[in-house]
Amino acid sequence: FQGYGLERPETVHRGHRTVMLQVLSELHRPDLELPDVVETISRDPALAYALLRIVNSAATNRGTKISSIGQAVVMLGLDAMRNWATLLLMTRVTGGSTESIAPALTRAKLSERIAEASGVSGAIGFTVGMLSSLPAIVGETLPNIVERVALEPDIERALLDRTGPYGRILACVLAYEEGDHEALARLDAPSSLADAALAGLAWARQVATTAVAPEGDER
Repeated sequence: FQGYGLERPETVHRGHRTVMLQVLSELHRPDLELPDVVETISRDPALAYALLRIVNSAATNRGTKISSIGQAVVMLGLDAMRNWATLLLMTRVTGGSTESIAPALTRAKLSERIAEASGVSGAIGFTVGMLSSLPAIVGETLPNIVERVALEPDIERALLDRTGPYGRILACVLAYEEGDHEALARLDAPSSLADAALAGLAWARQVATTAVAPEGDER
């Protein structure tokens, strides 16, 4: 299975769209520093709670209890924390629908894996893959979203022009989703793309379930 053969994101809860894009604009500012992301997330108690729940779930094997957003950012790093926050904002817009965010997560994870195999930042690859899915979720064109959300130049070029290392990665992922074998050959896509996609799908479903689990659910 590949692409959206089984499911496609649906745009719901449009009332949250403007707030989501405002928060994304703050989180993805090129000059963002650790205190800024802590402040931005802490202003949204529901977002902060959900992030801490996910981070603590991921940290279970380390025997470490994370009790503050500051600790979470230090443990995960700035890029990873932005990605998790973006994911949770997306689940809010979709009304907590696992089926709506799983395809976006699969694309993001596949982009991350290709980036790592290409010797560039996996976290930024994940960001590019995830943000490229926003039009299907918020019901706006990608150029309009990019205009409203401050992004690193490399990420913006990748999303709008498919240029640079991350643009090529995104082009590979989109060609795979569309079953465009000629484009994959032209882009010299990794031979492990199919295996990475299957692994990404399994990961996405697991994370999506955790992200949308109701309060008090320890899954």
